Amino acid sequence: MRTRKRLMLLTLSLVACAVGLTLIAMPTGIVIYGRIKLGMTASEVEAVIGEAPGFHDSGGPMPTSMSPTGSCVRESGIPLSKVLDEKYLEVKLATWYWDDYWLWVAYDASDRVVGCYLFKVTSNPWRRSFGERVRLWVGL
Repeated sequence: MRTRKRLMLLTLSLVACAVGLTLIAMPTGIVIYGRIKLGMTASEVEAVIGEAPGFHDSGGPMPTSMSPTGSCVRESGIPLSKVLDEKYLEVKLATWYWDDYWLWVAYDASDRVVGCYLFKVTSNPWRRSFGERVRLWVGL
């Protein structure tokens, strides 16, 4: 009986650890992208993301020539090609930058989401190692 309880407790502990590691390993951008819905207001988007648009990566803003590069892996709403067209000025973009992903959200004149774009960073010359990021997070 005691062995069975211990085995059950060990199994539950392992399952809890696996779930926790899965949640930790899930990239921020993918999780947030899934929560953004067309028609949301700018304040609703910021509430879902939990931070204002800007650079939230470990490197901060850099000159364009030294910035990481990325490619769009998911999009919804107005096609990205139309948003990037200089002739199409009917939307304004809000951008969030993290180490592995970028999120662009396009708003119409009434500040409602009309497009959402997830980019995966493909190369980053300033990428910090996992150890460096943990050290900075801890404050050492």
